[in-house]
Amino acid sequence: MNTPYPQPSVATRTPPPIPAPPKTTSISSTGTVQPEHIRASILSALEDELKMRLREKIGTSHAEMTSIRETQSELQAGQRNLRRMIEELEKQQKQLESYIFAHQDKKEELSRTLAECGDDNGESKTMDIDSAIDAATPLHRQILTNYSQDLACDDVIYALGQALKEKKISVQEYLRCVRDVSRKQFIFRATMQKCRKAAGLPI
Repeated sequence: MNTPYPQPSVATRTPPPIPAPPKTTSISSTGTVQPEHIRASILSALEDELKMRLREKIGTSHAEMTSIRETQSELQAGQRNLRRMIEELEKQQKQLESYIFAHQDKKEELSRTLAECGDDNGESKTMDIDSAIDAATPLHRQILTNYSQDLACDDVIYALGQALKEKKISVQEYLRCVRDVSRKQFIFRATMQKCRKAAGLPI
């Protein structure tokens, strides 16, 4: 029986991989810049410029709005102050007009009183000055009376000082009289303050 010889194995080789196509670059192999690359570069530069200008515009607008708000607040505060001043001026004007009317009334009253004081021959009649000047109410009359008595006490103290200076009275007499007058003056002033408080007048 014939034994077959083993067949020699045939070595198989794997084919080499196919190389990938080369990537395109902005510059061709000849060193020339392609038009589409120039266009992309210009668009990118324009986009950056527009973004920068837009940021500047937004920042400027924000600063202007802040300044406008501050100016508006100042104007509103000034407007409120002007309104208060106008109201105060109107109030003072009304008060001044009332004073003018009162002055005119008193002037007419004084003119009538002066006319009544003269007779047909133009001579003045004898008239008590205390009856010509009178207060509007009993409370105001009491204030006027105490005020006049307070001033009279000042005159008395001054006269006593002059008398002491001229040696017309002794020191003991001066002190005794000044003490009595000062006591009365204190009562007049205290009464006048109470009356002014009751009448709503400043003390």
